[in-house]
Amino acid sequence: MDNMLEMYLYETNTLLEELDALLIEAEKNKDFTTNDVNEIFRSMHTIKGSSAMMEFSSLMEIAHHIEDLFFYIRENGLDSMDESHKNESVQPDVPVNRRSSQRS
Repeated sequence: MDNMLEMYLYETNTLLEELDALLIEAEKNKDFTTNDVNEIFRSMHTIKGSSAMMEFSSLMEIAHHIEDLFFYIRENGLDSMDESHKNESVQPDVPVNRRSSQRS
């Protein structure tokens, strides 16, 4: 089990580091490319599956929500989402007025 956990941590941390770099670049460019959206989708799909295999349900659920969001963006484009949908997709189960207080 320790080897599986080590592999999970290595793979997930590698993917998160790649996502971090991708998101920083997208923020600089003020846009996601089609490749960015596909890469985020694939990374979250992998994290979701690996987390499910390790029985990390909370992480699997978060990754699944992000994967669904980027599937929608991939199919419909980022412009298809209005501001309220963009805000809801960030934290779907938390009321908007509580989000800013949770980031502290």
